[in-house]
Amino acid sequence: MQGGATEKATLQYHQKHYDLAFFSVRMDRPVHILSFNDGVKRSDQVFELGRDEKSFLRISHGVVKILNPNLLERYHYMHVHSADPHPDYGIGGPLIDFGGKIMGMVNGNTSGSFIPSSILVKCLHLWRKFGCIPRPQLGMKFWSIKFVDIALAENILCKCNIDDGLIVKEVSYGSPAEKLGILVGDVINCFNGERISTTVELENMLLSKCEDENNSLNSEVNVKLDVFHIRKSRWSDRTLTVKVSDDNEVVATGVSYPFGDGTP
Repeated sequence: MQGGATEKATLQYHQKHYDLAFFSVRMDRPVHILSFNDGVKRSDQVFELGRDEKSFLRISHGVVKILNPNLLERYHYMHVHSADPHPDYGIGGPLIDFGGKIMGMVNGNTSGSFIPSSILVKCLHLWRKFGCIPRPQLGMKFWSIKFVDIALAENILCKCNIDDGLIVKEVSYGSPAEKLGILVGDVINCFNGERISTTVELENMLLSKCEDENNSLNSEVNVKLDVFHIRKSRWSDRTLTVKVSDDNEVVATGVSYPFGDGTP
């Protein structure tokens, strides 16, 4: 805390998938309500804030990047380029814009990653509404066509006439998606009638669906998909019935690479 002060905090809730925790802290002075910038875009300039072990404020500057997630990352992460790769301050601090609005929260799982404010705000609303953060678990991992290697993007365009959407990178064994014939390498460009181009957009849509439909933990929700099956070269409509949970989503590793070795 400011001035090196410390205060006991009580854990109210921990959402495992987002690794996001809410604490209550007793304060002796009024707290300024922060404002959020939920329109984080590629190339936005941001400041990363944190406090070192002596509670001194530390700041680094960087530029927002949007990348496909690696094996260690959730697909709701965004990234900051040129921020200090080995900061001498703790994780969990805010990213702010030039106006002081919060653009995200630093995530310590991988270097330079952060959770964008659009997801943080939705999580806060859900927690206030339900006392938890419910999330549909699709049983799949994705890559955005927007952010794949240009050679792979050209290959997909030539073979499938598709230049937008999400590539299915992994499908959980025995999941509803697998049972409906969705395979690694298939492309999904529409979820519940909404065009989706990035994994962050997908995550926002899933959270909004839970909020709009009042889905509770361990309930089920239907998610309608427009799927291009690359092995059959045709489109189909699929409706996934998936569980709602606030636990970690574990997805089995895919083993097939329809666009060539080393591609999703």
